[in-house]
Amino acid sequence: MPRAVIVANGGNLDSLPDEVQDVANAFSAAGWTVRLCIHADASRAGLQQAAKEGAAELAWFGCHSSAAGFVLDDGTLSPAELGRWLTEVGACECVLNACYSLEHVTAIQRAAADTGVACAIDPLGVDDKLAWASGVSIARSYVESGDMAQAVGAVSGNGYRYVPRGGRGAGERRRMPVDKNTEEQLAKLVRAVLGEPDAGYIGLVAAVGRLQGQITAMAEEQRVRGEEQRVRGEEQRVWRAEVDRKIAAIEHDMSEPSPPSARVMGLMIGAFVIVAMLLLYAALRWGGV
Repeated sequence: MPRAVIVANGGNLDSLPDEVQDVANAFSAAGWTVRLCIHADASRAGLQQAAKEGAAELAWFGCHSSAAGFVLDDGTLSPAELGRWLTEVGACECVLNACYSLEHVTAIQRAAADTGVACAIDPLGVDDKLAWASGVSIARSYVESGDMAQAVGAVSGNGYRYVPRGGRGAGERRRMPVDKNTEEQLAKLVRAVLGEPDAGYIGLVAAVGRLQGQITAMAEEQRVRGEEQRVRGEEQRVWRAEVDRKIAAIEHDMSEPSPPSARVMGLMIGAFVIVAMLLLYAALRWGGV
């Protein structure tokens, strides 16, 4: 359950009690725990006691302010002191419904960089009744939308401005803290996405990474196979071309026989001479010579 600390001090601010009551009611109706620091409790001791009681997502100040800081029951709280206290309680948002509180925002956020600040910007101050109406409007809009920038924007015409955490551009928005059930659902979603390696649970990111790796490996395997088939096809083409060349050469040799060589011619003549001599010898023998 979110918690708000409302600090109010200013005996001559006639509308401040009504502002405190209406703002507290707006937060309580939305399920917030409200801690009031009013009268003597609107002091450094009261702030420290509120901090000891637990964290606060929002701090609300309704009081006078000066060049030195914010007027509490026990003296002026400097912007640096306020910033350190906001950091101590872990406040996400701070509403400074005090005259020209804009001049202190930079110093506050130096010590509380994670706190967005809604403040009054008119150097001449804010009318008491206008501050009451504007403060109640901011509170009701914030608990309804969860967006402080939007809530303050609705009353910007009354002399208010929202400075996001870190002093960045006014377009940045801050959300109210979520309840425990929502946090548990978000935690489950994070576990589903990221997984729990220690428990052996593979999250969506790891699963997608593995799938991408498998797809990449399959694509590489297909590429290698394709390259091997291309190489084999090229080898077969070269082999066929060589076979065709040899067959063509053989066919050419068979269609155009070459003349006998000189050695063959010599052997043929020698054989002819021997045969002729044998015939002559046979004829002579036959004739009785």
